[in-house]
Amino acid sequence: MPGTTYWMVVMPHPETDDPPGEFWGEFNFFPDPPPPPPNDHFADRILLTGTNLIVEGNNLGAGAEPWENVGWPWNRMPVTVWYSWTASAHGVVYFSARHVDSALAISLGTYQGAPPSLSVPSATTDGGFLVAPGDTVYLQVASAVNASLGYGGGPFLLNIRQGVRAPASANDAFASRADIVLPTDRFEGSIYEATSEPGEPLPAPTTPQTLWWRLVPPEDGVMHFTLTTSFPMTLAVYEGTEFATMASQPDGGGLRFRVLGGREYAVQVASGAVPYGGLVLNTRFHSLSNDFFAGSLRVEGANLNLTGNFTFATAEPSEPMGAGTNTVWLSWSAPFAGPVLFGLAAAYQFQAVQAFTGPDVGHLQPVPLIGLAIGVMSFLAREGTVYHFQVSGGAHEFNFRLDATPFLPLVNDHLAEAVEVSGRTLRLAPQSVVGATMEVGEPMHLGPVPQKSIWWRWVAPRSGFLNLSARSTFIPQVLLAVYQGTNVGALGLVAKGTNAVKFLAMGGESYAIAAVVPEAALGDVTCSLQLGGLSDTYALLPGNLLLSPSWEGSSISGNPYWGKSGSIGGYINAPNGLDGGTWPVLSTGARIWQDFPTVPGHEYAVQFAYLAQGSAGCCPVDVVQVFWDDRQPVSSAVAPHEINTWQW
Repeated sequence: MPGTTYWMVVMPHPETDDPPGEFWGEFNFFPDPPPPPPNDHFADRILLTGTNLIVEGNNLGAGAEPWENVGWPWNRMPVTVWYSWTASAHGVVYFSARHVDSALAISLGTYQGAPPSLSVPSATTDGGFLVAPGDTVYLQVASAVNASLGYGGGPFLLNIRQGVRAPASANDAFASRADIVLPTDRFEGSIYEATSEPGEPLPAPTTPQTLWWRLVPPEDGVMHFTLTTSFPMTLAVYEGTEFATMASQPDGGGLRFRVLGGREYAVQVASGAVPYGGLVLNTRFHSLSNDFFAGSLRVEGANLNLTGNFTFATAEPSEPMGAGTNTVWLSWSAPFAGPVLFGLAAAYQFQAVQAFTGPDVGHLQPVPLIGLAIGVMSFLAREGTVYHFQVSGGAHEFNFRLDATPFLPLVNDHLAEAVEVSGRTLRLAPQSVVGATMEVGEPMHLGPVPQKSIWWRWVAPRSGFLNLSARSTFIPQVLLAVYQGTNVGALGLVAKGTNAVKFLAMGGESYAIAAVVPEAALGDVTCSLQLGGLSDTYALLPGNLLLSPSWEGSSISGNPYWGKSGSIGGYINAPNGLDGGTWPVLSTGARIWQDFPTVPGHEYAVQFAYLAQGSAGCCPVDVVQVFWDDRQPVSSAVAPHEINTWQW
């Protein structure tokens, strides 16, 4: 009982316990089963009517009566509830059920008669049941028992759908055939008890029930029919207006027929005796004018999704080679400049699409494409340019998709309009270079060639190496130039590189970043920034532009901030250093060096200490050399009496 405490006493048997004093066992708790649902028994079944129903039910905790059919011994489903459904019209009814929890198995039984001698009614070929007004079908929804709980079942959905018998549609007679509207049309009707006429062509003597349609295409094309029924039917197409002279047309595959512009065709659907006759006929006309480049289908817009057909398509002389010889053409004029994504939806056979520009089929130029994913290509569209797409391949239909996006307005053309960004790790939003210019006095970043630039400004949150990279889908090379300063005519270059650059950023300093491309380039540029740390606590000294200037906190060979050549040794944690206990030792001809950026008009001082091991005359003449842009304005020698002191 809930809330009651129970004690279990285990008494070991001294002769059977092995080893004595130890035991094992299992304790399982089974909660009381839930109460049975109200329609657990056949006599309490829930009554249903209607032609289209979705019933929410639950057989949790249900049982089975002794006479019920609950399956085979190895697959018993004794958790059952009952419904009954009564037909209100002639037709075919379909039943289905599923558990809301997809992991639970469910069974649906359909019966007629009276218990305990219920019988299963005969089903149609598609799993339905023929019914007349007043016919009742009993429905048993069953599940298995959950062994760990001692009961089973759960919520489920019961679906009931009846196709109601309707009289034959008005286009039963050839003279009353219905007109097919192009390019697409849909007909919903019935062929139940339709008739045939004297002299009428029939697909077979067993299909005497027929309906008729009329088709007059305005141009050559492909007519595709799709029939939806629950019984066998046959569709035929004839050219002509009289039974005696009509000519049957061949099916190109899957109810696709080639038709000629201006000619009249008769479409016939035929069947044998059917239970209720409901059918849906969908039609779609595809023009064949775009089989040739000159008749290319003109499409407009920035977002396209269209279906085409190449069942009877061919290739023309001088046409570029496609994936097959059944090529058709689409043409699209770009409404603006920007990136374009296009491709074909997946098909069960290989299909391909190519893009071209040019005035005629003999002077086509392929468009440079970038593959983004399987079946998806991209290119840069120029406003007003007409792009031609050639489609070919297997299957009959293709689905062509195109999405074009205009470039965002230019907002950071000038240094004063630089987009402000902040942070240690950033991926900047794409910025368009369409319409970008060069300012008066702006550095010629690429040298004496036509160019243009866009700008960002970033303030370093702390000191460290900044990795800066640029990416553009349509511009292969983007120069990144980093400056300090606010006047475009007096900027100090910090670093520059193609597509990527790395430099030492000082905490709190402001940096102007320019992305530079050729003047004719179109596209947008995305930049990424990542600020790294410094590798040791001695890397920066206040006011010193060099990194790790005293070599403290690092090994001699592993110091990452100094360039080295020749044989270099040194001391670590040694006495007598002027600024610490670590310093390098250079053999004859060896060098160490470090670069740092400069700003026009600024004055710089170099301080160093030098100790010669041995006699004073051993020292080389030039101990410290300063180069500025590969020129050498400064060279310093150390007098013998100044050795082991600070020099400026």
